[in-house]
Amino acid sequence: LPASTVLEAPDPERLLGPERQKLYMAKLGTCNYLATQTRGDIAVAVSKLGAFMQQADEHHMKAIDHVLAYLAGTPDVGLIYRRSGLKLLVLRAYSDASFADKGQTGDGRRRSHSGIILMLNMCACLWKSQVQKSVALATCESELIALSQTTQEVVYMRRLLQFLGFTQAHATVIYEDNTAAEAIAMSDLSTKRSRFIDTRHFYCKEKVQEGEIKVVRCD
Repeated sequence: LPASTVLEAPDPERLLGPERQKLYMAKLGTCNYLATQTRGDIAVAVSKLGAFMQQADEHHMKAIDHVLAYLAGTPDVGLIYRRSGLKLLVLRAYSDASFADKGQTGDGRRRSHSGIILMLNMCACLWKSQVQKSVALATCESELIALSQTTQEVVYMRRLLQFLGFTQAHATVIYEDNTAAEAIAMSDLSTKRSRFIDTRHFYCKEKVQEGEIKVVRCD
């Protein structure tokens, strides 16, 4: 979607009728299938447009048509997996968050968005873009929530790889771009502000202490 796109609550004067709403849902379902299979580049747009599955307006229909036009113009974009020749599978992850997105998110409150991607030998194997379930009060908190979600996916993938015979000998590196979130996750740092971050979002700190993940800041 264009960077200037803001998806607000449906305009009562431009609501889609039953048939148009059904068409919107069909288009979104098609895009969602692609976003979860091979086209992670549209995951953010699909996640945002999914908030209007029950009722959308013409602005949202125009947005989903823009996504479909983008897909039609980029049929050769996809995932490429190459044989590396390595006997080891190295797992890495990237975590990011957009704090307090403009427009409607969740039930209308300014909820942040989490972005997650896991890489096996530099090949994408899992990715997600989703609205955070709680309202973050600061950029650091939104980044920490995303980091906690990424940690859960990393732990699951490590267990799966172990079952398949590819035990990860070292801590999995998770790259993220927030210095405060890295400091909280990688140390016993506690500030007046971090006290108010829900305890469930400190899951990443626990896994750092157990040696399963390592948080590294990247730009």
